[in-house]
Amino acid sequence: MGELLITVPARPTDMDGELLGAPRIRIVLKLANGSLPSGVHLLVRDLKAKREKWYVTDQHGAAIIELLADPVVLVAVHDQTVFNLQVETGCSVGANGLKCTRLDTSQDLVWKLQ
Repeated sequence: MGELLITVPARPTDMDGELLGAPRIRIVLKLANGSLPSGVHLLVRDLKAKREKWYVTDQHGAAIIELLADPVVLVAVHDQTVFNLQVETGCSVGANGLKCTRLDTSQDLVWKLQ
């Protein structure tokens, strides 16, 4: 009896796996009237939507999100309306880990939903 060998290339984990050590930032959502909406579903993804992660804002309209790529696309769903925003982060992997050159991760990112 013969033998059949099937070679299946392994996909790299940086394409489909969990991104470890990603920079994080606190994002605060504000409505046009200035109120801070809680319970907003927030999607953070790369441009090609290959890597994504969902969050829900807290009682202060905030969530701590991981910056998965440069740029990241933010999608918020509130009151049957979908909002989107593309943010240039400048995040890249360097000798000292991930760094962001276009976005100060020590400051809140405020997004006014309009």
